[in-house]
Amino acid sequence: MSTRQLVQQGFLRTVEEAVRDAGLTPGHLRLEITETAVVSSLHATVALLKELRDLGVKIYLDDFGTGHSSLSHLHQLPVDALKIDRSFVASLLLPERPAIVESILALAHTLGTGVVAEGVEDEVQALELERLGCRHAQGFLFSPPIPAAKLEELLASGQPIVASRRLIIERSPAVTAAVG
Repeated sequence: MSTRQLVQQGFLRTVEEAVRDAGLTPGHLRLEITETAVVSSLHATVALLKELRDLGVKIYLDDFGTGHSSLSHLHQLPVDALKIDRSFVASLLLPERPAIVESILALAHTLGTGVVAEGVEDEVQALELERLGCRHAQGFLFSPPIPAAKLEELLASGQPIVASRRLIIERSPAVTAAVG
């Protein structure tokens, strides 16, 4: 969701209509918002996010750690998952890596939210994330971006989506979508 969408009159209704028109239940929709978008209008954003969650929509805080939000506001945000920015995932390959990924995982655990690591491009990164307790990831290791029609075809085939000999992407009824 963009900052513009967050302040758009009737955005909740737009989401409700999109869910209905797609034949989904709200719990199958994940909407992503960046820290920057949240901070721009904190009180109004928190109210809208609560309404979306009351509807059943899942809210993910995208590019976590790169924005300008204050950690003091994080506990107020009704989010289901933090998405670890790809720059932090890339640091997992450094010999003297910062402990930011571990810190975000610990913070998410304390807040009771899920975590998704973005930008996983290497099996070493995936295995390290798994060792650290991060169970959800996305990136080129698993698949490059593909058109929606190709994804539908792939999912309809019923075949497992194999990223490597060791890693298998779990199937989920969830659909990630942008509205607007």
